[in-house]
Amino acid sequence: MPGPSDTDAAAPIFELRRLNASELVWSAYASLLHPADAEGVSIYAYQEGDRTLRTGAKGAEVVATVRGYKPRFVTLNAFRETVPGWARKKNLTYTTAPISAEWNLATLNSVWVELDFYKKPRWRHLAPELMVHFVLERCEERGLPQPSLIVCSGRGLYLLWLHDRLPAYGKHGALSVWKALQKAINDNFIDMGRDIAAMSATTNLRVAGSKNTFTVDGVKVSETVRIVWPTFADQIERYSFSRLKAECFTYTADEVKAFRAAKAEERAARKAVREAKRAAAVATREPPKARSFKLTRATFQRAVMADLERLFDDTFDGRPVPEGQRDIWLYHLTTAAAWLLDPAALREEVKRLAPLCGLSPRRALTLMGSVLRNADRAAKGQTRTHKGRAGCDYRYRTNPRRMVEELGVTVEKAVRLDMRVLVPRALKATRMAQRAEAYRRSRGAESRRDQQAERLAYGKYALERRKAGVSVDELAFEARAKYGPKKGSKSWVEKAMREARAVALGTPKAKPGRPRKPPVELVAVAPEKKPHGSSRSMTGLDKDVPAVVACEAPAYDGDVHSEHLTMTDTTPAEVPETSAGVSVWHDEPDELFLGQFKQSLVDGLWREYRVSHWAVVDAAMVEGFASLLGLRPEETPGSLAWLKTL
Repeated sequence: MPGPSDTDAAAPIFELRRLNASELVWSAYASLLHPADAEGVSIYAYQEGDRTLRTGAKGAEVVATVRGYKPRFVTLNAFRETVPGWARKKNLTYTTAPISAEWNLATLNSVWVELDFYKKPRWRHLAPELMVHFVLERCEERGLPQPSLIVCSGRGLYLLWLHDRLPAYGKHGALSVWKALQKAINDNFIDMGRDIAAMSATTNLRVAGSKNTFTVDGVKVSETVRIVWPTFADQIERYSFSRLKAECFTYTADEVKAFRAAKAEERAARKAVREAKRAAAVATREPPKARSFKLTRATFQRAVMADLERLFDDTFDGRPVPEGQRDIWLYHLTTAAAWLLDPAALREEVKRLAPLCGLSPRRALTLMGSVLRNADRAAKGQTRTHKGRAGCDYRYRTNPRRMVEELGVTVEKAVRLDMRVLVPRALKATRMAQRAEAYRRSRGAESRRDQQAERLAYGKYALERRKAGVSVDELAFEARAKYGPKKGSKSWVEKAMREARAVALGTPKAKPGRPRKPPVELVAVAPEKKPHGSSRSMTGLDKDVPAVVACEAPAYDGDVHSEHLTMTDTTPAEVPETSAGVSVWHDEPDELFLGQFKQSLVDGLWREYRVSHWAVVDAAMVEGFASLLGLRPEETPGSLAWLKTL
């Protein structure tokens, strides 16, 4: 067979195979995030000497832009073509002066998680490819859909869920829902080192194919950004946004709307009550009480600054802030200081904070440029319109809740450092409860725990007095004389005795009228007639079983409102039946029985004879009374009739 010719050897050789996902780099990776039909502007950051510049490109311009500039970062969402005022004066467009602010967002294309797992002791020893296994396992455990792709950023991972494009603003704007979805997904990876600073809708991440240079133990390392999962490009899935919502959210949109509507009604009701009280106070001309202190914006910002300084000193203890947290700490410290210092002093404060945050003074001033400019405007008396409200201060407002999340403030740390403003929600709720309790004490209210202890003590005393024949009315009179009119009612005495009885029996306290039923073992017997008088259906029994007998376990914790006299007479008693179907006995008492058992304590439960009948305290009284009389339950006709009604 003749060998190949020179022409054949020079011809390209094509291989028919599946494209590996790791081969999606540079323009192919950018086109995956921003397809050619995208109308929004994606923004790229590239290096030119020592300077970092930005450029924008629409979907059809992405390939040429990436090939020409070789950018290091790309935004995952797209923006409008708006340019700053100074750029319009110079006739510049979005390609040279793009705006990556949240208000300029055009479309939302994906949600993501940036995992800095190398900062967590549990995961830092793993290679990115090995960490992928634990990420996918976490998604399966939490019921999350698998990411569309996972990118190794050099040290950490990017988890990307691509979805159909949605408008950020307008009638069908989805930015608020997108933020909730972004937070819901990120919260599942807190222990793996999710970067809370990368949760913004304007975040830019590294481009696959670029180099990430960093230092490890004093050694400079350079790693290529690459896709590490899935294996093949055709396995990358773009989800519908509705599917992501359904799988990641606990509640549906309708349930959220109903919950918000209910909360709005509650707030409106509370507001109406407050206004009514205020109007009543004005009508009676009661002078308002003078407050012992006055809260202002300055006092609030001083408290925030004090908490930040304590937290900073405790976290780093004189060491520079590590990479990845420098911008966040510098921003929060500078924003809080802007409300307390004049512009000149604020610039000096930024220079002082720069080495503490591991930055040069020039770099720190550059990063805090917008904070410094807004402080200058506020010092000149300028105001702005924010969310429809005119006359707002130009300075950025401090957000304690955001600070707690981004700076990792825990309940233990907040208590140990005695922080006042930057505290988690749980600690804030606890402190509010403590203040409310202290306020009630100052107004003369007693502790609930003390009230329960006092009621329990009197309940034990009342049970002993009832054993001696004292009526509830007499006990109520004694309680009024001892504790005052608020605690001298008959219902208060009955509640005290009920709680004392429950404690003596070791059973949970039951609310009046709603006794708690423990499980009762059912034993079938076969009398001549079927049971009657039951107001509830019995399920789980064989149809041929005509009656049910309770075991020794009590069926009710509270009083049973049926009355029955245990008779020694063997003559069957007539059983009158009420309209409700409940049988009640009023037989004549047996003299021997009355003489011996006017009040008896059986198995820890009191049975009391009331003039002409016995009050049934517990459903297990059948066995108890029968044993007192030396009879078996079947030998007592009255007991047998009582069994039939159960």
